Amino acid sequence: MEPSPEHPPTSASNAGRRIKISDQIQRNAVALISLCIALSSLGYNTWRNETTETQRNIRQASFELIEHLEKFQSLVNAMVYPTPRRVELWVDGWGELKACQTLSTLLPQPIPDAMNSLVTEWSQTVDVLRGDDRSAALAADVNLEKSVDRARSAVLGVMQGLD
Repeated sequence: MEPSPEHPPTSASNAGRRIKISDQIQRNAVALISLCIALSSLGYNTWRNETTETQRNIRQASFELIEHLEKFQSLVNAMVYPTPRRVELWVDGWGELKACQTLSTLLPQPIPDAMNSLVTEWSQTVDVLRGDDRSAALAADVNLEKSVDRARSAVLGVMQGLD
């Protein structure tokens, strides 16, 4: 008995007959294309979600860093002018600067390098700011302000480069 539309071939009759792979691909082309599209969409969505999360974290840390830089700059400026709190300002300045340095380790280059330069500049000039020589304190303030501006520019540059 030969196979007909009313009588499909049985498994015993299929045993001797080989089905070509190209025929199988042709019969299931739509399913295979759908599978490829689904897998590529899943891969793209996963990559996009990871990228978005990374950039969200960078943005959040950058905003925090800018806030700490602003507080630090205010403390430096306040140290230049005689106030009864000068010692406290020095301690607060180190605290803000360390917070900035810690946040910078979470961010891409050039932010960590800019923060390291700011820490170096601060450690070299903090005694001048605390001293009684007004002109030296003003010069140190200007140099620190330039370092803070470089750090701020590095943060803004990274943020502008995000999608």
